Amino acid sequence: MFERFIARQPIFDYRLKVFAYELLFRSGPQNSFQPRKDASSSVIVDSTMLFDLQTLIGPAKAFINADENALLRGAVKLLPADRITVEILETVCPSPEIVAACADLRDAGYVFALDDFVDHPKWEPLLDLARFLKVDFRLSNDDARRAMAERYLPKGLQLLAEKVETQNELDQARHIGYTYFQGYFFCKPTLVEGREIPGNRLNYVQLIEAVNSPNFDVAKIEDTLKREPSLVY
Repeated sequence: MFERFIARQPIFDYRLKVFAYELLFRSGPQNSFQPRKDASSSVIVDSTMLFDLQTLIGPAKAFINADENALLRGAVKLLPADRITVEILETVCPSPEIVAACADLRDAGYVFALDDFVDHPKWEPLLDLARFLKVDFRLSNDDARRAMAERYLPKGLQLLAEKVETQNELDQARHIGYTYFQGYFFCKPTLVEGREIPGNRLNYVQLIEAVNSPNFDVAKIEDTLKREPSLVY
């Protein structure tokens, strides 16, 4: 028996209906981020797999944080492409290896958001792969928010205002073209606790068959493992 914790914060669309939830790692029952030496966004993926996504997010989508380690390892492929948006953290350096990994994920059907986005040339290699730009309303001023809307909306990118804390900020964001919103103005993240991983015996049997097959197929074994969180963890 072990415990894992995830916080979730809703993301709203222009009609202020829930569009998605950002899933946030929590190392304990305190509903706040506690830094850990071994923590990476791969931990988010591992923790998410302890929970049934339908229970966590219902019919909405999940925004999953991804750092360089998670992107290069392909850890997000353990989660279904049609249910998640891969949120590339602002600490990621868009090296050729990162861009290639993201292109591979895009080709597999995954959608990307750039977190804490600022208008800087270094992000150019990832802009063609991204669908959402998340703009931190605590770190940007009115001019910067408007400039990003004027530059990137015509390119088909969708702007998400994060850390919205006042009615005025929400009104401004909607007026200049932002179509998704997240922040304490709506609600703080809520904590979800998981205690153990349920195993699927059918997956166990299929794995045994795969490893004992005369035609040893690594891809088939990998596919079976991806469907079984109790083994992957």
